[in-house]
Amino acid sequence: MKSAHLRKSFLRLSLVIALFLLPGATSLAQENPIWTAAQQADLVSEIGQSQTIGDVTLTLNWAYVDPQRLAVNYTVETTDADLNLFDIFSPYSSYPILGDTEGSNFSYSTANFEAGDTANKRTATVEYYSQAVRPGKGTDEWIIDNDYFATHFDMLPATMTMRFELTLGGFTVDDTFYIPESSTLKIGDTVEPIGPFQFEFSASIHPELVIEPNQSIEARGLNMTLESVSITPMQTTARVCYDMPDSQDWMPKATLTLDGEIGMLTSMSITVPKQDLALETEHRCRDLSFQAFHETAPDVLTLDIGSLATSMMEGPAEWEQIKQVLAGQGIDIQVNFETSPQGGGGIGIDILEIPEGVDFNDAVDAAREELGKIMRGPWTFTLDLP
Repeated sequence: MKSAHLRKSFLRLSLVIALFLLPGATSLAQENPIWTAAQQADLVSEIGQSQTIGDVTLTLNWAYVDPQRLAVNYTVETTDADLNLFDIFSPYSSYPILGDTEGSNFSYSTANFEAGDTANKRTATVEYYSQAVRPGKGTDEWIIDNDYFATHFDMLPATMTMRFELTLGGFTVDDTFYIPESSTLKIGDTVEPIGPFQFEFSASIHPELVIEPNQSIEARGLNMTLESVSITPMQTTARVCYDMPDSQDWMPKATLTLDGEIGMLTSMSITVPKQDLALETEHRCRDLSFQAFHETAPDVLTLDIGSLATSMMEGPAEWEQIKQVLAGQGIDIQVNFETSPQGGGGIGIDILEIPEGVDFNDAVDAAREELGKIMRGPWTFTLDLP
């Protein structure tokens, strides 16, 4: 038996659901190599437009558009030796807007900065969902278009005219801000706005392959159906529908491969309005989206639903139940519910004691299964693609 040193694990309990996401915070994650691969495969539309405001120049380098995923890449440079570009990007207020020329804005996903950025030059790739929002005519309400390309085009065009806008700065630093190490900002500093930088450009649209296999598999007495699959060069979305074991919020744990290459699950969305979820107690459909780059058309797709699991409620109640089950396996944990100054909270787990060779995550899954929170399959679908 190993007497554990104190190990802290901060577990995020909320699953990212791609529903209604207005433009939001800038991610501080580093560059995504999938976009380097897209450039090398000539899948992006080169733009090369620049605009200068004061001592700052923004260059829109390239754009990528398909019916599931959009992205732009831009570079900001300054000739002012006293201006630190790390000080004018706020993860809470400086976000880029991408839209069409008719007033629709695509919903922001994330932004990744390049690792080699310096104080006088920064390059970012910003990603967006194909969901768009636009103001309603003559009202203060916003119209949400969950599938922009299907709504706007009877036949997908080869290109579309788009607009890009970004204002840098324009915020005051408070205790909710994340201040990167490369920044000189401190709480109370005000950064004046620079911009807006505005561009209009044309970008190619990559078509998607849509197939509707409607294959069903039964395992453990539960029926799972793969209704449809939509494939673009950067993303694959599979719609699965399944019988609900009970009225809890059951979600699939899935992996997808294209010609043996594993995709990364990026979002899981429900296919009914959120307010109708309570009515779906017997059957549910979800769209599972995977980042799955491929330069040429793939031949074989495999979607493996290894299990269904209930979503974990915020708060320590379920972890206290898990703690009791783990104790029977010689695992001792302490459960802490933590809050942050920005609001919200999470579960902190101190592993006090665990037997040698036991994987903690596997033990937690086994405990949740014993508690009726996990139902294992598998439900595995294999498709030969046209």
